[in-house]
Amino acid sequence: MIVPHLIALAASAAAPNLAPALAPMAPLVGHCWAADLPGGQRDVHCFEPMYDGRFVRDRHEVSGGGTHYLGETVYGVEAGQVAFTYWSSDGETMRGTMRGDGRRLDFGESVVGRGPAGDTRLRTQWLLGEASYDARWTSNDPRLTRAMHYVRIEGGAAGR
Repeated sequence: MIVPHLIALAASAAAPNLAPALAPMAPLVGHCWAADLPGGQRDVHCFEPMYDGRFVRDRHEVSGGGTHYLGETVYGVEAGQVAFTYWSSDGETMRGTMRGDGRRLDFGESVVGRGPAGDTRLRTQWLLGEASYDARWTSNDPRLTRAMHYVRIEGGAAGR
């Protein structure tokens, strides 16, 4: 299981000194965050600074209930805005941008599928708390609209 290694890495990260555009992500960096999912699954995200805070890495793992899924996102600054690329163990790649507004991280809207009835769109926002954050997804496909509550795992760290 990779999660214990991620937690150890995130815990070892010092208080982040991030590029100014990445500063809204500072409360996440150096910590791991977990949300319980239906069917006994658990989603763990671990954030760490990269290259002296010029980038942020988010590694995540969904496990339990017969599922094992990995993903990694790297955030950086391009043309003055936060851009990200996400890769998953099922071969998916997504790119987008993120805007930080106080305790709200807005990932905008992405096309996540195309079909005869038109594009499937997904809008993502995270609302940061002191020791938790809420992730909210809204979509024109009701199956993709959901919310998850993540709590900080003490002693957590990121790295694989």
